[in-house]
Amino acid sequence: MPPLHPDDRRPAITPQLALRVAVLGGIAFTLFAIVFFRLWFLQVLSGEEYVSQARANKARNIKIEAPRGDIVDRNGQVLVRTKEAAVVQIEADGVPEIEEAIAERYQQASSAAERERLRAEEQADRLARRERRR
Repeated sequence: MPPLHPDDRRPAITPQLALRVAVLGGIAFTLFAIVFFRLWFLQVLSGEEYVSQARANKARNIKIEAPRGDIVDRNGQVLVRTKEAAVVQIEADGVPEIEEAIAERYQQASSAAERERLRAEEQADRLARRERRR
């Protein structure tokens, strides 16, 4: 290797530069240690707790009402009309037998009334269709 000229030499590291490098290295090492400790804490010490929470949070059932309305074509003409229906529900948990009997009679009466209303509405629709054909 050929000898270096005095102009080609790099300047020596000054004590001030060495101090700066040491301080920055210490800060970087401290930050790395903090991140490493936090990851170790989450994985090793708290891991089982988070696994059990994740297993319990696997599925959620959320009931969402479907949008209702008439079905129309692209010109806005009604193809299928929506019919309203009365729905009555009673949860039977802890209901006395007398109340269950009353609820059953009410259900039968409301079902009969609803069937009658639907028949009348169907008949009215048939008549309206006949009138439109003429």
